[in-house]
Amino acid sequence: MDPTILAHPAPAVPISPNPPPVQPASVRAKRGRLFYLGVAGLVLGAGCCLLSVVALLVSASLNHKTAPAATVLPASLPAATSTMEAINIPSATPGLAEITALPATQVSVVNAGPYKDDFSNSDSGWKVFSTDVADESYNPLGFYEMGVKQTSTYSVSLAPAAFPEPVKDIVITVRAQPALGDTGEFGVVCRYQDIDNFYLAGISGNQFYIGKQVKGEWTYLTSPKWQTLPVSTPDQDGYLSIGLSCTDAFIVMEVNGIGAAHVTDNEFSAGQAGLCVWAGDTAGKGGYFARAAFDDFSASLP
Repeated sequence: MDPTILAHPAPAVPISPNPPPVQPASVRAKRGRLFYLGVAGLVLGAGCCLLSVVALLVSASLNHKTAPAATVLPASLPAATSTMEAINIPSATPGLAEITALPATQVSVVNAGPYKDDFSNSDSGWKVFSTDVADESYNPLGFYEMGVKQTSTYSVSLAPAAFPEPVKDIVITVRAQPALGDTGEFGVVCRYQDIDNFYLAGISGNQFYIGKQVKGEWTYLTSPKWQTLPVSTPDQDGYLSIGLSCTDAFIVMEVNGIGAAHVTDNEFSAGQAGLCVWAGDTAGKGGYFARAAFDDFSASLP
């Protein structure tokens, strides 16, 4: 007997009461190959998953870096994106169409202050001329004068275009006085259409009237036609203050701040404002049948 075998005896193996059947060697070899194939498949699948995760991360990173700028609102939006277009307010909204349709010049009228002229500047825009019939000019002493040299003749001087036309309602004030010994009339014009169509508030001596010229025909609106001035005392410079308000169908005249008369008429609804002299029957100094001086003209929109 071999002594090495005796020195290293094989350990005792317990015997199972039902030992497993002994498989052939070929079966054991096949199972070994399947085991290694399975392990290889698991490794390959894990690698694919890892590659997919890496690809997703790379893709997200690239998309973030190349995101289009359009996804962020620009600093200033173009006009086409105004909220008014998006709201789409119907034109039937009360007052909206009228407000948005107003031209810029009319919008400015809403906030226009009074127009004033003390006639100290001879370039302020009033008419200047001299003919055999009438003349109008700036006096070097700082007032505006108008004169008529023929009987039954009148002259109108319009204020410079202080307000965009049409001017419907207006309040006018001016200081005025006749030339010494003059028997003519002087006054204020409103809603002037042309030389044959306008309203006039006039004074002659200690009387006044309100009337209208329509297509060259004169009509008194006051009744009686001529009325006594409520106050005829001029200021220290010899001027009376005349006020004329043309609002809707109402025409109101004041003298020295005191109401003289008011009438109602709807012949003219709009027009220009200005000054007027109307010839009397007797010639005064210098051959004038009517001559007056005007100062401190003011016009405003009520």
